[in-house]
Amino acid sequence: MLGKNCGAEDGNIGSNQDRNKPDNPMRVEMNESFKETIARPDMIAGWPGMGNVGLRAVSYMRSDMGAKEFARIDMSDELMPEAVSVKDGLVLRPNLPETRLFYAAEPSVIFVEGDEQLRGHAALALMRGVLDLAREYGVRTIYTAAAFAMPVSCTHDPVIYGVANEILLRDRLSPMGVTLLQEGQVSGMNGVLLGLANDYQIPAACLMASMPQYALRLPNPKSSHEIIRFFERELGCAVNMTGLNMAVSEMEAILGDIERRILEVMSKLGEEQMPGIPQDTTVLESKRNKTPEGAMLRIEQLFGELAKHKSKEKAAKLKGELDRWNLYDLYEDRFLDLFKDGGNEEE
Repeated sequence: MLGKNCGAEDGNIGSNQDRNKPDNPMRVEMNESFKETIARPDMIAGWPGMGNVGLRAVSYMRSDMGAKEFARIDMSDELMPEAVSVKDGLVLRPNLPETRLFYAAEPSVIFVEGDEQLRGHAALALMRGVLDLAREYGVRTIYTAAAFAMPVSCTHDPVIYGVANEILLRDRLSPMGVTLLQEGQVSGMNGVLLGLANDYQIPAACLMASMPQYALRLPNPKSSHEIIRFFERELGCAVNMTGLNMAVSEMEAILGDIERRILEVMSKLGEEQMPGIPQDTTVLESKRNKTPEGAMLRIEQLFGELAKHKSKEKAAKLKGELDRWNLYDLYEDRFLDLFKDGGNEEE
């Protein structure tokens, strides 16, 4: 049973600078019985993101290894919901994102699962809270998991890219089958946590599994599978992949169908100009290589525009693009979901 046991001051949550602030909004609910059982664990964290790759890998491992929830970090005092739901004329209590922590003893691992990628002060406070808990329990190494979008087909085997906050951990990644990212950025809390971990002198690394760039909004269990394989090697454990393998097969069939349909249309168009697709370098290269990248980028762009600003004109434009590539039946649910609330639509 989880019970509230600390606020900002008595729970040792936040950085040294923030601990003296009486208005730190974070609360931790903790099962005290776990304190004596957690022994020098590693920590693996995941949040929603592209293809839900990182969070799915963490959640699947946690479930298969029988990890038990022992703490929650509540940020509700810091976050404001964008809207509230209504049922039978009554306003329902908003569901604000939480971060839950689970522990598995063999091997000793703390899993961190967040409901949402936070930003700004809320994200910073949450990361400090996670790191304070990591220091309290003597965490050896922190890992975050995410996706790395690339212009590849769904038939390509995912590649794990990695970065670390110290030399010793960085040099340990390559022998484990990780390709080091030489330059670039790691966005979101996956990167923030690594940077802040330096202040706590905790080794930390981010693992990013490649996935098709055109499928960012679709789940990608194949990339999650590859991340779990890394942890099997790193932690010396075995994860039953049966359930995940089924999800991989199902999604590969869907993505394969998308690529096949687009390639069929492209083969008919040949080298002709494809109306509605911007002629930037990415798309031109996609046309030359006969890949679905350009078409899918255009579709995702239209989905994004319609989600931000609903109108019949934008809906018709997206519907026309889906029909052009014979993809409407595969995207019908997602298309109709944009209009379920019936609001914010212009004539």
